[in-house]
Amino acid sequence: MSKFVENISTLQNNIFILTPLLVSFYKNLKPMDKNILLAYFVFPLVLNNEFIEKIQKITTASNLSRITKDKDIMAGFEERFYFYKEQTNKCLQYAIAVSYTHLRAHETR
Repeated sequence: MSKFVENISTLQNNIFILTPLLVSFYKNLKPMDKNILLAYFVFPLVLNNEFIEKIQKITTASNLSRITKDKDIMAGFEERFYFYKEQTNKCLQYAIAVSYTHLRAHETR
């Protein structure tokens, strides 16, 4: 049983499996300054069972406060945020390295 749990954990934390989630997120996001920072919210939210159940009810008209006020979704968010931080870094690096996405330089005037 221990080997099974170890294998599931390896699959769940595999950058080759998780990177497409970030790529899909950015393909559907309007370009804006510093939106790379939003990547750090994707895994803690999307890999949370409570969020998955409730996200089906969220529309583009919903605002962020609807999510942040929901105690079921936000319970343990800080721990998940830090847990997935390094994984998010690796996925972003991989996505950029293989040209799945790119960083745009900030234009100054």
